[in-house]
Amino acid sequence: MENQNFFTKDSKNFFLKEGEKTSLRLLPGGGAAQSYFRRKNKNYIVLLIFALLVAVFYGKALWNGFVHDDLSQIVDNPDIQSLKYLYKVITSCPWEHRVYGGCNALSYYRPTMTLSYILTWQISSGAWFFHLVNLLYFLTAGFLVFLLIKFLTKNFILSFLTALIFLINPVNSEVAIWPATVPDVTFTIFVLLSTIYFIKYRQNPIFKNLLLFFLFFFLGIISKEPAVLSPIIFVFLDLFYFKTPIKEIFNFGKIGSVLKTANGSSGGEDSSDLSMKQSQKTETNIGLQSDPWFIASRIKPYLAVFASLVIYFTMRKLVLGHFGGVTNQYYGVFTIQERIFAFITLFADYVLKFIKPFPLLLFYTYEKRSDFLSLKFISSFAIFFVFFAAFIFLLIKRKNLLALAFLWFFIFLVPVLFFITSVGENIFTERYLFSPSIAFSFLLSSAFLYFWRKLRYLRILWLITLILAVGTSFYIINKRIPDFKNNDTLYSVTIRDNPKAYTIYSDYGVYLGMDKKDWEGAEKAFKNLIKVNPQWFQISNVYSNVGDIYRMRGDLDGALEYYKKSAEAGYFGYGVYNNIGAIYVEKKDYLSALINFCKAVQVSPDVQKPQENFSRILPMIDSEYENNLQGLWNDITANSSYELSKDNVIEYLGRDCQGEQCLFGFSFMGKGNETILPSLILGLSKNKVFKTEPSFDPKTSRISLELDLKYKKEIIDFIFPTCEGKYFKVKADLNNNIQ
Repeated sequence: MENQNFFTKDSKNFFLKEGEKTSLRLLPGGGAAQSYFRRKNKNYIVLLIFALLVAVFYGKALWNGFVHDDLSQIVDNPDIQSLKYLYKVITSCPWEHRVYGGCNALSYYRPTMTLSYILTWQISSGAWFFHLVNLLYFLTAGFLVFLLIKFLTKNFILSFLTALIFLINPVNSEVAIWPATVPDVTFTIFVLLSTIYFIKYRQNPIFKNLLLFFLFFFLGIISKEPAVLSPIIFVFLDLFYFKTPIKEIFNFGKIGSVLKTANGSSGGEDSSDLSMKQSQKTETNIGLQSDPWFIASRIKPYLAVFASLVIYFTMRKLVLGHFGGVTNQYYGVFTIQERIFAFITLFADYVLKFIKPFPLLLFYTYEKRSDFLSLKFISSFAIFFVFFAAFIFLLIKRKNLLALAFLWFFIFLVPVLFFITSVGENIFTERYLFSPSIAFSFLLSSAFLYFWRKLRYLRILWLITLILAVGTSFYIINKRIPDFKNNDTLYSVTIRDNPKAYTIYSDYGVYLGMDKKDWEGAEKAFKNLIKVNPQWFQISNVYSNVGDIYRMRGDLDGALEYYKKSAEAGYFGYGVYNNIGAIYVEKKDYLSALINFCKAVQVSPDVQKPQENFSRILPMIDSEYENNLQGLWNDITANSSYELSKDNVIEYLGRDCQGEQCLFGFSFMGKGNETILPSLILGLSKNKVFKTEPSFDPKTSRISLELDLKYKKEIIDFIFPTCEGKYFKVKADLNNNIQ
């Protein structure tokens, strides 16, 4: 026959043995090739339909600008704007350039995000191009949902409908139209790919499939942290889809035994020939159970998972300095009761968000609670219970793919519920539902097709319902896209729809001031927040921002007022104290300036600026009072910045006189971080103020004063000023003891 010329004498090696399964439904030859290309063409048609769908539903996003986190992650991030920083894909972390303390103060390690931004920027820095790339990612995720469901169910309609619902789900619109959500969409893409290639490897355990599985799983976990849990999906597939007993998957002893047997029976065959034969084997339920390479293939994906996790956590440890998350300052420490309450209620809120997606918000408010008898908790617990009861019921009824959907939803949502103190202030947000929405789409599609088949006389109703759902989604999504046009629209809409979005009030003020130079608008936004919630946990930053606005106007008194309010509200950082000190320098109140520069050094001892300012103010004080020590005494004891402390924390230790000099020792037992300013220690004897040559040993808290011998029998008043704005006044009889 003519087509025999296409085969070599070894062509028989390419055919399956009797009893082995093939992924092709037709025999090898023209029929199989035609079937293969028909499937490929159908996939391309589906991809084209989805592309048109994304363009129609989300195309307007291309005219949006950068908003909110885009500015920090892209526009103001020098690390993504040049290929010379390509090495930082591995060695840095998101927000490193903006956060004091660098990566050690952060919980996120996402190299894929950084790489995506770098490569995108090299083509165009325009917002439209970042939006285009994001929509392409979104389209890819939708198409992979279609492929995965088709792999699992062999049902084209179910697969298409699942992907359709996934793409037009309004809850997913935030990810589609916001470039800052690249970690969410890329992590989902790679989780889908790793799952697909896990299935492909189980169906055909060749090295290519294993390698691609390893690659996509690793890319998933360096895209976003929840991908670490995807091996749970793989185990579930092995147990309930491929129906492989767990002991056979992880039976290392049996694997070693059969491998040893296989190596001993190779009969001198060339190893390359043996490898070729091994790569040609296809998984089957019959005839391969004793094959050593088939048995070994069961554990190989999990070895790849283990290797990936070791590499990932090693990289994470080296860059961040820790394996887990860093507790954020937004909510502080959660009690066990508060954690349980948050876990259950947030889970229920996420489930309900699919049922009632509107309104869609950039920022949702959460309040810590632990009242387990409240209606909120009881109703949430009922939803939680029903969810897991349904999961168990489906397992019992062997509806394994439906059970898989419940598991998928839970495991990719649970990280944000468990690591609640590491995800920031916005612990409920739509983008966390992006990957779980695959499960929701599958369940909804399955329910739709079930009723379509069972209640045929209502098909017109089901069709109308589907059309209305698509139309409603289109309306909601296209109504939302303009909200992300710029920060003006995004922040205004968010504050309008959620008056408790206090973080957005603050961000809006910063945006108006720093980006638009609208200082009046910024002041109005900040003062509005102060009025709405003066107890907000970050209100100190708001006071500081108002102080900055007054300072830029030249109103030093107004700036000083708000900087002091910021400090009183518990400002974290050296900036406010440094700014207060600088204003006092402008006012030539050097003593008050010294107090605040000293506080700035105490807060941030490793930062150079407050150290420099503290060092500069000391000679300015010496110059100001060089010939007026009485004036220095009066200014310390009468200055509103210093307060006389009644605490008895200084003890006279004794004297040591040699020649014309005596060294008098005192111990300082201050509270907390109280720090003596040795250069300001003064003595008053017979109405004459004198300055000593002091020294202070912080380890022993010993103060040593060197005085002339003439003072050794006098009663002297000493003042010991501190960084905290206090001074201790001590009347000491140097011939005896302290009084």
